[in-house]
Amino acid sequence: MEFPFDKNQPKNRLMSERFKEVLELNPEDIFIPKEVKGTGNNVTRISLDQQNIATLQMSLQTPDWSQPFIVVKPIRGGITENGKTYRWQLVAGYHRMYALLRNQVPVWYFDWYEFETAEEELDFQALENNHLPRKEMDLAGLTNYLAFKVDNGMIPNTKESMDA
Repeated sequence: MEFPFDKNQPKNRLMSERFKEVLELNPEDIFIPKEVKGTGNNVTRISLDQQNIATLQMSLQTPDWSQPFIVVKPIRGGITENGKTYRWQLVAGYHRMYALLRNQVPVWYFDWYEFETAEEELDFQALENNHLPRKEMDLAGLTNYLAFKVDNGMIPNTKESMDA
């Protein structure tokens, strides 16, 4: 598949120092973490908004390639679930990913990122939703994000930290 955009033209990427390259992948070949122990999955999203997915299904039929891409990271050694081995894991773009799967898109473009820490990845997820149409992080997502960071020692559980 030929890239419908200039792959070498810089995009306004969040945490661009963590970006590796644009990948061409089948969305069905990407592991979507839902409840993986020891990870934050995407704690900024308590549940998926079905109306937002439907809106994205329409939007992604004529994509604006200047908007941020769905973000994946490699799974070292792969992970096997239900007999299928996955080499890539979804980091950000849950609603967009489900829209692609519903549309049965065979190939899409993804940004490959490498994060140094779990906290860095979690912060990226909280900040990433800079695309149109977008679903803002709601109060439940923000609460879950901050609670996860406190529970995992990323934010000290002190009065001073909570007041900051």
